[in-house]
Amino acid sequence: MNIAAEEATKALEAIEASKMAMRRAIMNSRGPAQLWIWGLAWMAMAIVRKMNYPKFWVTILWISTAGMVASLAIGIFQSGRFRGKLDKRFMAVCATLLVFGYGIWPRFFALFKTYDSAYAYQVILWMQIYIVGGIWFDTFLLWVGLLITALILVGYLFVPGFFWLSAFLSGVVLFCSGFYIKRCWR
Repeated sequence: MNIAAEEATKALEAIEASKMAMRRAIMNSRGPAQLWIWGLAWMAMAIVRKMNYPKFWVTILWISTAGMVASLAIGIFQSGRFRGKLDKRFMAVCATLLVFGYGIWPRFFALFKTYDSAYAYQVILWMQIYIVGGIWFDTFLLWVGLLITALILVGYLFVPGFFWLSAFLSGVVLFCSGFYIKRCWR
C-alpha cells in the first residue's frame, strides 16, 4: 500500500491538530492546577507514610478527600469554560481500567498485603490512564505515566525501605509536570 506524499502530510497535520487540541483542552480545564493538587497530595501522603504516623491511613484518607474536593471544585468552576468535545471512546477506556482496577482485580487477587502494596497498585492504576492518554493524545502524558510507574516499581520492588521516597518523587513529577504544561504548552 502506497500513500501519496499529500495524504501523508494531511495525516501528520491531523495528528498535530489533535495533539494541539488536547493540549488546549488540558490548559482550558486547569490541567496544571489538577497536577499541582495531586502532586502535593502524593508528596504529603509519602511524608505521612515515612513518619510512620499512628493511623497514617486516616490522615492519608483526609489528604485524598481534600484532593478530591479541590479537584471537583476546579471541575465545577471550569465546567462552563470547557468547550472541547469529550472523546467517548477514551472515557470508556478510562472507565474500564478503573472498574477492573478497583472492582474486579482486588476481589479475585490478594493484592493489598501492606499499605505500600496498595499505594503502589493505585498509583500504577492511575498511571495506566496517563499512558493510554499519551498513546491516544499526547506523548507527554505517556512519558509522565511511564516515569512515575518506573519510580514506583523500582521503589516497591528493589528498595522497599525507601518506597516512601519513590512515592514522594512521583508526586514531584506530577507537580513539576503542571509547571511544564503551564509554561510550555501556550
